[in-house]
Amino acid sequence: SLLLYLNDDTWDVKRDGGVLRAYLPRQQQQSKTAKKRKRQTDGDEERGSIQNIAPTGGTLVLFDSASVEHEVLPTHRERWAVVGWFLLEED
Repeated sequence: SLLLYLNDDTWDVKRDGGVLRAYLPRQQQQSKTAKKRKRQTDGDEERGSIQNIAPTGGTLVLFDSASVEHEVLPTHRERWAVVGWFLLEED
């Protein structure tokens, strides 16, 4: 997916909301060094991490929306963005 935010400079996340929240899988957030270390198996370790992206004008976000769970948090004013998807033709 492709997102290009077009909001003006007055956008304030605390007041206006509209944050894109991505739930990163565990394997995407580990560096090569971290993978070599012994892994802990508690619940937080398994889940991965959350990445919040503010809809600031001029911000470009590219991610695989089919494999990365995501949501837009409540928005309290109009939010402008160009959105696109990259699709592969299956044989």
